[in-house]
Amino acid sequence: RAECWEADQDPNRAPTAEEKLRGAGTDRSIGACVFVDVLREADARAVAGEIATQCRALGEALGPAPEIGVYRFLSELETE
Repeated sequence: RAECWEADQDPNRAPTAEEKLRGAGTDRSIGACVFVDVLREADARAVAGEIATQCRALGEALGPAPEIGVYRFLSELETE
């Protein structure tokens, strides 16, 4: 599964449920994210390496250098 996220830049919007749980304003936020969900850490590291290679190939056309990492999620917040 893969998802692309882009932050809502509206300064007047209400905090999301996740922001309320974290305490809005207490951490940094991101402008955009490509999220790839895999079962095995080795697969995640391979995907991260490929994304890093593609970003390097794009160079300055991409804009600021992205932060690429591998994370383990403990849970997922779902809405109904």
